Amino acid sequence: MRISGIVTSFTFALLISVPAWAADVAKTDLCAVSEVNGKVYGEGGIVDADGVDSDGKFQGVGSLSIPLGCQLGMQFDAGAGSFGAADAFGAGAHLFMRDPESYLLGIHGTYENWDFDGVSDSVDVWHVGAEAEFYFDNLSLEAWAGLQDTSVTGTDFFARLTAAAYVTDDLRLAAGFRHSDDFNSGVINGEWQLSSMPLSLTAEAEFGEDSYMALTAGIKFYFGSADKSLIDRHRQDDPVDGLFDFIGAAAGIAEKLDGGPVVDGNCEDTTTQDGCCSDDCAGT
Repeated sequence: MRISGIVTSFTFALLISVPAWAADVAKTDLCAVSEVNGKVYGEGGIVDADGVDSDGKFQGVGSLSIPLGCQLGMQFDAGAGSFGAADAFGAGAHLFMRDPESYLLGIHGTYENWDFDGVSDSVDVWHVGAEAEFYFDNLSLEAWAGLQDTSVTGTDFFARLTAAAYVTDDLRLAAGFRHSDDFNSGVINGEWQLSSMPLSLTAEAEFGEDSYMALTAGIKFYFGSADKSLIDRHRQDDPVDGLFDFIGAAAGIAEKLDGGPVVDGNCEDTTTQDGCCSDDCAGT
């Protein structure tokens, strides 16, 4: 109840501030989304955690951003990936107001389906929350926080917080914190856009509880927008997608990827193991 109250209060404050945001946006020549544009990226690496052998991690995501007049923008995301002992696919959407010289404020939601080895049923995960970005010269502060729900566990709070610095207009370095399903992790990442084309190279390292570690590198292609620097792409075109950022939220209900007990309300003792209710398995 306390978490729900916080999110409700934040969302209410977001909505009643709309007139003030609209006045600010009207003062700039830049719109929330410069024009219809998009990006496609792929990345791969390794993932490791306590009790789990190191394994490959691969994912691809595409995004399309659309201006809704000048003050508002919308973005759609879709992707799929393989994360060690799990495969996943997902989709997301953003609705936001943005002044590219100052801030972005909006609502962002995602849906993901996770299929774990050793677990009979796949896991559906939803995230819905407020997203915000604030721009200070070459610095950006970014947040996405709200409610998470899954097809197996109850509603919980999640958050993704990021601080980024543009060392040059085409090089971004960032550090952040992620929380979901009582799983915390720290993240450092970077993106470097090649000056001669709308193409960038990415890298990320994530370290969390239970000795969780994920190291990835990738490539990202931007399309549909005029030639511009990386900082302008991030602030004038497409926001960060939120797909597959919270592996711990899905893995936590399966004892960190290894087919352990899973909370299931359809079982008498509320848990499953090896694909059946624990009380049933005990007698087999």
